[in-house]
Amino acid sequence: MQDVGRVDRATIEQYIGGLAHVHTRLSNFPGHHESDQTVGALIDELVRMGLAGDPRSPLQYVMFNDHASNPAWPAPLRAHSLRAQTLDRRQWREQLDGVRVLFGFEASLLVDGRTDLPWDLTEDSELVIASAHVVPDEIDHNPAALQEMFERACANPGVDVLGHPARHIEGLRGMNWPRIFARAAATGTAIEVNMNIYPDPRREPARARFWAEWLRALANSGADVFLGSDIHNRLQRERFVHDLLGTDQPGRSRVADCVGGLAAAGLKPEWVVNANWRQFRSWLELDKRARSVRSCTRGAAEPAPGMRRHIPAFS
Repeated sequence: MQDVGRVDRATIEQYIGGLAHVHTRLSNFPGHHESDQTVGALIDELVRMGLAGDPRSPLQYVMFNDHASNPAWPAPLRAHSLRAQTLDRRQWREQLDGVRVLFGFEASLLVDGRTDLPWDLTEDSELVIASAHVVPDEIDHNPAALQEMFERACANPGVDVLGHPARHIEGLRGMNWPRIFARAAATGTAIEVNMNIYPDPRREPARARFWAEWLRALANSGADVFLGSDIHNRLQRERFVHDLLGTDQPGRSRVADCVGGLAAAGLKPEWVVNANWRQFRSWLELDKRARSVRSCTRGAAEPAPGMRRHIPAFS
């Protein structure tokens, strides 16, 4: 069993200063139902549990990242479609019940490094996570082709975060993760560590060992880290709240296990782009080519709300 030791609540809060990568009912499609959440219901529960809504609360922000097209059958979303109009976030609120609310997308990564998200939505969103959901079999079972797809995604100026690249990769052979991490570091692309799929060290020792090695490679790479909750539904939300409020013992809290794994790998909280509101907002507003929480000094002033970065066309 991979034993990363116990982490206390103070350490957990150094890494988790907000809730990022959250899905709502907008991520549902005919034949693909993955969320029973609304923005209001989730914020209301966090406030009621004392996790958000007060300056002293541990969660300083919530970022929603719904899917653009159906992740079970990803396809480029037409810019002027009814779906694209529904996803236009420019008029959405930036605060709810005293909680900072941000809106982005979890786009599906296409084999050429592009995403299913139109450019006008990309430019107006707060953050784009690009995840490999469903790709052709000839790509899915070809580590070299997957490697090229991830590296091309890093070069895409509309991709801020490479999403859950460690989903089910334990069985892949031939993936050069240090090279992917180096490419991410060179392009200002963050790598997501997804708490929702973090292995239970007691029940999944082989996966836990793989993740320990994967996180050490990430720590040594210089790439920025994005800590995502990937919460889809009420059950996952309740488990996250329970873990955050409850035990910090290894094997009994996925949140504690994940933070313990990050710490054991040498990944410092200041390398996690969304570890706190000030660091996250500063990182978001930088041009992608200038991003690196490991080498850039953050400004002391809090950025003005509503600012957007320019994202050049991807070719």
